[in-house]
Amino acid sequence: MALKPSQIDHKDAGQGVYLSGKVGPGTVVSFYPGIVYSPSQYRYMRGYPRMDIVNSYLVSRYDGLVIDGQFWGQGDEFRLLWDGRPRKDLSDTLEIASIPDRKKRMDLIGSLFGAKDTHIARKGSIIERRNPLALAHFVNHPAEGKKPNVMLCPFDFVFGDPYMRPYIPNVHFDHNNDQEMRRQGLVWTYDKKEDKSSDDSVTIRTLVLLSTTEICDEELFLNYRLSNHNKWPAWYHPVDSEEDKRRWY
Repeated sequence: MALKPSQIDHKDAGQGVYLSGKVGPGTVVSFYPGIVYSPSQYRYMRGYPRMDIVNSYLVSRYDGLVIDGQFWGQGDEFRLLWDGRPRKDLSDTLEIASIPDRKKRMDLIGSLFGAKDTHIARKGSIIERRNPLALAHFVNHPAEGKKPNVMLCPFDFVFGDPYMRPYIPNVHFDHNNDQEMRRQGLVWTYDKKEDKSSDDSVTIRTLVLLSTTEICDEELFLNYRLSNHNKWPAWYHPVDSEEDKRRWY
C-alpha cells in the first residue's frame, strides 16, 4: 500500500491509496485508523454537534460507532503510546506547525475545532504507528463513470494476546468508562453494562476495507455514499443514484 497523487482529474483529489500486487475479492486491504467514539461520546468530538463541517475524516459503523482518522495522518516513524493527539503531518495542513510552544498549538486547534484536549483518548495504547495498512482514511471516491473497488466492513478485533494489540491502529475514546448503547429504531438508549472482570481479552471495534473485485497494481476507490439532503462537493458523483434514493429517503 502506498500514497501517491490520485488519478482523479480534480484539483481537490490530492493523494490516493494504491495497492501494489494482486488481490481477489473479499480481501482485507486496509484499516481505518483513529479514535473510536460511541454514541454517548459524540459530544466530546471536535466541532460537536456539526463535526462534519470541520472534519472530513469521520466514518460511522452500523452500530453508531464513529471513527475519527484525522490526526492519525500518515502514521509515524515509531511504536509509541498514542492517545489521538495530532501529529506533525496533519498539523501542517492546519498551518500551525511553525508554532514552537505545544500548548499554544493545542489551544489553536481547540479554537478551530471547538474543543481543546477533550477529544483525545483518556487512556492511550501502545500503537505501531508504522502500519503500512492504516491508510483507509485517504481512499478517494471514484470519478464519474468509474466504479469503486473496495467497501467498508465493520470488524471487531478480540485479543487474548496483548502482543497483537499494537498492530490495530485504533484507540477507544474512553475504554474504561465507556457506556454501551443500544439502537432501538431511530433512538439510542443506554445498555446495562456487563461485568467483564473475568475476561482478560481486549476488543477493538473498527472498520476495514475489503476488496469487492480483483485489484492489481491500481488505486483504491470507495463509494462515499454522501447524503443527498446536503449539497454535494464539486468532485462528488453518485455511483448508484437509485441506491442513494433508497438509502436517504
